[in-house]
Amino acid sequence: MTSSSTSINDLKNADDLATPHAKIDGKVEIIPWRNIDNIAPAGSINSNMVDMAQWVRLQLGEGVYKGQRLISSGGAKEMHTAQTVIRMDPPWTLFYSDAHFLNYGLGWFLHDHRGRKVVEHGGNIDGMSALVAMIPRRSSAW
Repeated sequence: MTSSSTSINDLKNADDLATPHAKIDGKVEIIPWRNIDNIAPAGSINSNMVDMAQWVRLQLGEGVYKGQRLISSGGAKEMHTAQTVIRMDPPWTLFYSDAHFLNYGLGWFLHDHRGRKVVEHGGNIDGMSALVAMIPRRSSAW
């Protein structure tokens, strides 16, 4: 990940950049970036599709990227293993209407969709939204 950062301060000199927008008085307008450096682990990743695709490859590769192990196999498996059960009550049933289970791993929501395991997490900050969702290969353990 060569173009990713964890602070909006790193974006000041970027020339190709998405900007946050919000509807104000019925009109969509650009709004200021919110600096969330003090709560950075809650969503301060600034990235692009190329870097994110490589990170997803690492996740789907169970900790291996371009033939090199970067995360232990146990660590990679543990991230995608249920740590907390989430009851299938509203509002969750609205978002996961066809799921039979919903859990939280280490930084990942885990559920099923049409018989397949889904590993995903999204987030929002003023004027910006993101979602990463993966369907690991069928042979991986749940």
